[in-house]
Amino acid sequence: MGASACAAQPLDDLGVPAAPEPPPSALDPGPTGEGAVDAGGDSPSECLIGEWLADNNEMGEFIAGLNAGGDSDVKMSTPTGAVVFTFLPDGTYSVAYDKWTLEATQNGITVETVIEGTDRGEFEVRDDHTLILEDTEIGTEITVNSPGGSFSEAGELSKSTQQFTCDGDVLITTAEGERSVLSRL
Repeated sequence: MGASACAAQPLDDLGVPAAPEPPPSALDPGPTGEGAVDAGGDSPSECLIGEWLADNNEMGEFIAGLNAGGDSDVKMSTPTGAVVFTFLPDGTYSVAYDKWTLEATQNGITVETVIEGTDRGEFEVRDDHTLILEDTEIGTEITVNSPGGSFSEAGELSKSTQQFTCDGDVLITTAEGERSVLSRL
């Protein structure tokens, strides 16, 4: 969750700029643990504070990689829409989904999943660049559209632990070996 990015331009007419290509130094998570250095300031959390746009191209590559290893003939689209993470100094965060859409096609049948809304939670940052996110409020709705019909359901509360690096305007998180790239707004 290869790094690819496109030039800054509106993303799916949402007016949200595409994620810029991360600098080479941001693509290497670098050292973690005691003595790890964060380009954002004196503590790992200082750089994290702010708004971050998830890179849909990076996510598309991640999803394609999941399908490449198996016998699946499911073709996944690169996501469209926007996902914006906001980390506040008080230790709270939100994740806002704006028509974040992913399509899966198999045997000529396409199923579309759309996530819309905002989830909120609390985060903890440790000196070793560990980021713990715990949802406290779910405001997202997940809609699945297929030729057989549509259904919607609320998102679910979750808790995750990941490593992160922050290099100015690029935030990279890694959880269970999978990487996500976000760009500061």
